[in-house]
Amino acid sequence: VTQEAESLLVHSARSKAHSSGMRVVNVSGGGTRSEKLQQLGAQGAHIVVGTPKRIKDMGLKEQLSLLRVTFLVLESADRILQLGMGSLVSEIGSWVRPERQTIILAATWPKPLKDIASTLCHGGGDPVRIIVSASEQAEAEAEATPAAATKGKEAATADFPEEW
Repeated sequence: VTQEAESLLVHSARSKAHSSGMRVVNVSGGGTRSEKLQQLGAQGAHIVVGTPKRIKDMGLKEQLSLLRVTFLVLESADRILQLGMGSLVSEIGSWVRPERQTIILAATWPKPLKDIASTLCHGGGDPVRIIVSASEQAEAEAEATPAAATKGKEAATADFPEEW
C-alpha cells in the first residue's frame, strides 16, 4: 500500500469507526515504531493498517498479534507482488486465524496473485472472483494489462467460512 492510499484508508476507516467506538491504528508511516506501539496500546485495535513488511516485522517481534483477525484485506495486492512481497503476504496469512474472511483488491489478476488467493482460502476452497468494470472487455484487459492502464478496475477475492 502506498503512503497516500494508506492515509486515505486510515482517514476513511477512522471517520466511519469513530461513532461506534472502534479503534483504527496505522502501524506504517507517519511516526516512529514506539509511537505506533503506544497507539496500539494494551487493548490493540479493531482495524490495523500497515504494509506487509511492517506487519510481519511487528508480528515477529510479538508487538502485534494477528490471532484474533477475522477479516483480512489486502489492498493493491498486485502491486505488493510487483514489489516482491508475495511471500510476506502468504506468511502473514498463515498467522491469522483460519476461519477468517479474506478480500484481495487488485487492478490486475496475474497467476501469482491467483495462487496466493487460493492459499489464503480457508480449507483449500476456491476463491470467488468479483470483477468491477464497465464491460466484459475490461475483464480481458485486467488479465493482461499493467495496473497503471487499468486504473479504476478492481478484482476481489472473498473467502467465506463454511457457516455462511
